[in-house]
Amino acid sequence: MPSNVFPLFIRLAGKRVLVVGGGEIAERKIRLLLRSGACITAIARSFTPTLARLGLAGDITLLHGSFESSQLQEVWLVIAATNDPTVNQAVAQACAERHLYVNVVDDAQLSTAHIPAIVDRSPLMIGISSSGSAPMFARAVRERIEALTDPALGPLTRMAQQHRADIAHRFPDLAKRRALYEALLRGPVMPLLHAGRNSDAEQAFLATLDQGNLSQRGQACTILAPADDPGELTLNGLRALNQADTVYHTSCCHPGLLELARRDATRVVFQLSESTTLPDDATLQSMLDVTRHGQSIVTLLPAAAAHGSHRLADFFIRHGIEHFQLPHAAGRHTPTPRPPSQHAPVHPPEQVRFPSTAVTGEA
Repeated sequence: MPSNVFPLFIRLAGKRVLVVGGGEIAERKIRLLLRSGACITAIARSFTPTLARLGLAGDITLLHGSFESSQLQEVWLVIAATNDPTVNQAVAQACAERHLYVNVVDDAQLSTAHIPAIVDRSPLMIGISSSGSAPMFARAVRERIEALTDPALGPLTRMAQQHRADIAHRFPDLAKRRALYEALLRGPVMPLLHAGRNSDAEQAFLATLDQGNLSQRGQACTILAPADDPGELTLNGLRALNQADTVYHTSCCHPGLLELARRDATRVVFQLSESTTLPDDATLQSMLDVTRHGQSIVTLLPAAAAHGSHRLADFFIRHGIEHFQLPHAAGRHTPTPRPPSQHAPVHPPEQVRFPSTAVTGEA
């Protein structure tokens, strides 16, 4: 069935936007528009205290009175956010006569533009819309995508934006450029951002650009696997499983946990040594071989083998492989790592929090 809307992102910085209304709904729309850099004018008989403060601060222009079609001159976008259907109808009609896009809040039929539910990983943006048919469905989808969209994608995308001209110059071939971006997504940059090591992440980003053949060492992540409920896995653990090329696990690993890994990921069963709580020698060698070929691995250790995770971290560090360790459930006690090696530390990404601005509505 063909869609009756076309998804589009527009640049509003420095452009005039008119908001008709001064209540709470208008306030929500204006707060969103302010982030775009638009020049906002609001027209209403009265305004919320927040809008009044924004007007006094000069962040927006407030006009006290009623809507008139003459106010549409030099306007790029119009939002009708009043609780009066007659006014909203008049605004929509005036916009139609001037070929202006208008969003009429809670009226999909009058709207020629819809504001989606948004997942914000600026400058990466995801918009979800039901075309005004069922906004609650769009919000529900947004919540799911929000949980699965790695917050580190924001700073990673900013790095790519800053080096875009250099990337285009170094990788004029589209296929090689795609391989570069895949290497950036799957390589060490994102885990370093998780760990709050922004300078190291920038260096890893530049190092990936410098490697013309994109060959690089992979990374290893150890997760203390929940024994009974895969739902106890943290979001960072889920992301690690989604990125892993190979997943190493014991025979007692919960099948539901393995289902969370990428469908095309290789799965390797190993035996734990009773004396060291480390995987067997053949598995350790396999792990080195895989990571040295630039792939990412996840090792799912039983929580009872937590001390083995420290030994496994030391093993990777000794061989120059970047290693990250995750608990199986946020907020649960996990053994405190030993003092970090002088060569490379064990990084717990769970401790890092990224700013995330997610707009929960659609209109």
